[in-house]
Amino acid sequence: AEFGVFSSKTTAAPSIETGMAFFGIFLLASLLFIRLTYHDYWKGVRHLAAAVLIGGLLSIVLGFFWGGIPPEQLLSLNYFTTDALVALVTGLALSLFMGSIG
Repeated sequence: AEFGVFSSKTTAAPSIETGMAFFGIFLLASLLFIRLTYHDYWKGVRHLAAAVLIGGLLSIVLGFFWGGIPPEQLLSLNYFTTDALVALVTGLALSLFMGSIG
């Protein structure tokens, strides 16, 4: 996946286990970020849940249409080895950061 904020191509996880671990650690770090920056913790958790649902759906749809990733891969545990997961994590991080400002 290539994003404007990175100077080079980002690399997806080499294995399902690594991708799942990375995503799990990211979610735990997100909860800590919410605890430290949001005025209302539960509002932040709801924000994260909505962002995961909407972002997850978008990463699957755009992963198929723009990324050319087969649906069989996007709708299985192999999702954790795709650029779609990289895009999801990037979008979630930006969403949480922007949501914490207000």
